[in-house]
Amino acid sequence: GWALPAIPWFVFQTIAGAVSTGTHGSSLKHGSLSSQTVSLTFVLANGSLATFSDPEFVLSSAKAAKAAATPSYLLKAARISTGRLGVLTQVTLRIVPDVPVRRTLTRIPASQFVDEIQKAQASFEASGGALPAHMNETEWFWITQR
Repeated sequence: GWALPAIPWFVFQTIAGAVSTGTHGSSLKHGSLSSQTVSLTFVLANGSLATFSDPEFVLSSAKAAKAAATPSYLLKAARISTGRLGVLTQVTLRIVPDVPVRRTLTRIPASQFVDEIQKAQASFEASGGALPAHMNETEWFWITQR
């Protein structure tokens, strides 16, 4: 199968919102969802359509006949336009072959969490790079209890 290179953990946002604000789906290797965007189509204020496409995508895509490559500075601006360019109506994201990922939720005291992180890091380092460095990721969400 196929997957996004970096998957956002916050699932209650639209693709257009996540791309336009450059805030989600971030990784050191792949950047945000905005960075993973290869083509965007907007409805502008005058009602016309404007498409901004990555030159590499245009060259390798069946859409090449429809879309022209966009200068990189315009594509970067369109990717994080925060809604100021127009209504984002179509987004094409880069995909990669799917890799197995395991996500777990465990409730533990903060002191134990630090120990677990150190053990996980030691295991990663001992693996001799069996996984790419960008796969070495841990997220900690502090949730207070009443």
